[in-house]
Amino acid sequence: MLRLSLVRHAKSSWKNDLISDHERPLKTRGINDSKMMAKVLLDRGFVPSFIYCSTALRSQLTVQLMNEVFGLQGEHIRYDSMLYRAWADNLLAYAKNESKNEHTMIVAHNPGIHELIEKLTDTHLEKFQTGAVASIVFDCQHWSDIDYGTGKLDEYLYPRMFY
Repeated sequence: MLRLSLVRHAKSSWKNDLISDHERPLKTRGINDSKMMAKVLLDRGFVPSFIYCSTALRSQLTVQLMNEVFGLQGEHIRYDSMLYRAWADNLLAYAKNESKNEHTMIVAHNPGIHELIEKLTDTHLEKFQTGAVASIVFDCQHWSDIDYGTGKLDEYLYPRMFY
């Protein structure tokens, strides 16, 4: 059985109009949510073996804060520009080709990550909020075997559930 946890970066700041979308940092709420969601995942036994993350600053900060709880070594986290603004097809191909561990986490952006969750699980989510985590399980042994409609949404967690 394989597990793919899909995470939308935490709440980002729109304070500074002069910085690019790629360079937007997290708001204070996003910082707090990242730490809290990592603790929730740890408590539920959903710590990934490997994290792939968009190179957008808000995604990197989300992962860094979550990893303060997870404690993964640096070689178990990879930042990839391909995950910035990726659509579901690109994210699926990425998971199929890059994932090597039983539990992989991908931290990326809407709308692509939301679309991927729905296509993998044939589930409709009204909204995939910032800081949310969708944990999907696949009844297979190889990442190359996952495809649309082959996953089961095991958990859908978002920060406001825990306040």
